[in-house]
Amino acid sequence: MEDTKLIRMLKTFDTSEMRKYSEFVSSPYFNKNKKLVSLLAYIKKFHPEYQNSKFNEKGAFKYVFANQSFKEDAISKLLSKLFKLLGDFFAVEKVMESSFKREFYLLCQYDKRNQSHDFDRLYKNLSKDLERKNKMYSEHNHDVFLLKKEFARVAITKNDKGIGDAYLGDLNTALDIYYLYDKLLYTCEEINRAKILEGINPKIHNKKIIDIIPETPYLEHPVIYIWYEAYLMLSGEGKAPLSHYSKLKESLFKNHYLLDGVDAKGLFILLENTAVAQMSLDNNLYRELFELYNFQIDLGIYLHEKVTVNGILKNYLTVANYLGE
Repeated sequence: MEDTKLIRMLKTFDTSEMRKYSEFVSSPYFNKNKKLVSLLAYIKKFHPEYQNSKFNEKGAFKYVFANQSFKEDAISKLLSKLFKLLGDFFAVEKVMESSFKREFYLLCQYDKRNQSHDFDRLYKNLSKDLERKNKMYSEHNHDVFLLKKEFARVAITKNDKGIGDAYLGDLNTALDIYYLYDKLLYTCEEINRAKILEGINPKIHNKKIIDIIPETPYLEHPVIYIWYEAYLMLSGEGKAPLSHYSKLKESLFKNHYLLDGVDAKGLFILLENTAVAQMSLDNNLYRELFELYNFQIDLGIYLHEKVTVNGILKNYLTVANYLGE
C-alpha cells in the first residue's frame, strides 16, 4: 500500500495537513462514503512513515469492513476514491489561501442573483484592497484584471444605455499590465537560460512587443519597470548590462515588499548571474554577491528553515569565507 499514489502523496504531509485532509474527507458536503473516512483513519495510524509490517491491504480491509471476508480489490477501489478527494482537497485549499478569490466568487454570485447593491459594495471594497496592496507579482495583477473584467461585463450588459462604455479603459490597462508582465518574465527566462546553457541560441519570441514598452505609459508601473530593466540587463552587450544591473538592484531594494518570494528570488538570481558574468573575479564581485545574499536572507527568501539545497548554503559560505565575514 505504501507504493500507491495516495500514500506517496500523504508521506509528504505534515501533521497539520493530515488533520485538514481528514476533516475534509469527514465532511459530508465533500464525501458521503463513510468507508473512506474509516480507511483514512486506518492510514493515519501509520503516518508519516508507513513502514509498519501491519500496514497492508488485509489490515486495512479488516479495519474498514470488520468481520467481512477479504475481497482483493475492495481497498484499492477505496484508495482510488480517496486519491480523487485529495485532488479536490488541494483545489479547495488553493482557493482558501486567497481572500480575493473567495470574495471574487461571491461577487460573481451577486451578479448572477441580481443583487446589484451588494455587487457594487463588494466591488468597491475589492478595488480599494487591491489598490492598497499594489503588489508587483503575477497573481496580484491577474486579480486586478479579473475584477476589472467582471465589472466591465456587468456594466456593459446591464448599465450601458448606448452612450458608450467608460469601463473598457480600466479593463484594457489591467490586461496590458498583466500581459506585458508575463511577456517580460518569460523573455528574461529565455535569455537567462541561453546564457547558462552553452550552445543555446535564444529565440526572443516577444521582442517586438517588448520593444514598444518605452512608447507606452506602462513603463512607469513598478512591475513593468523592474522586469524591463531586467530584460535590458540580460540582453545588453559588453559593460552596458551593469548600468541596468544597478537600476534593477536599486529598484529591488526599494520595492522588495511589493514582490512575493518566487518573483523576488527569480530577479535576484538574474542579478547574481549578471554580476558573475560582468564583474572581475575579485573582492568587488564577492562583496557584491555578499550584499545580495544578505539582503535576501533578511527578506527570508535565500536561507530559511525550508531550504534543503546544499548549493545555496555553499555559495553563501564561499563568499563569506573569501571576505573573512
